[in-house]
Amino acid sequence: MPSFDVSSASPAEAQADLLMLPIFEGRRPGPGVEAVQKALKADLMATLKEHRVRGNVGDTFTIPTLGRIRAKTVQLVGLGSKDEAGPGAIRRASLKAARSAAKFGTVASTLAQVGTTGESRPGPSPKGWPWVRTGSTDTRNGRWTRPPRRSLGCGR
Repeated sequence: MPSFDVSSASPAEAQADLLMLPIFEGRRPGPGVEAVQKALKADLMATLKEHRVRGNVGDTFTIPTLGRIRAKTVQLVGLGSKDEAGPGAIRRASLKAARSAAKFGTVASTLAQVGTTGESRPGPSPKGWPWVRTGSTDTRNGRWTRPPRRSLGCGR
């Protein structure tokens, strides 16, 4: 049974095996990316450009943090156009990202912070959407196979 935690910590302070952050088409950073770039002292958008990652729905790019932040690895997940990124794009991108995320014991993400008003959930509040901790998934059926080893989460 998976467990989920919500936190108001900065993404750069999230203790996880994998920190999953959204990016948009055109290499536009999503929630949490700027804080992580600053903490890593790296231009992640320039790195994406060098590796020809555009931010299309389902694009993923995984980077080790080399101990510069508490999370061991950062995965940037493409959600497509920022104007069209909503629950459907998040679901499609998450399903594609789950294959590589399944090998990590704990995952923290800001994907829940993406959205616009008028969708099935309200847009981000002034404090932003919470960050959620999850367990690993079985990519064959999309179900959670085991809970994370420890509690974590991050947010604004």
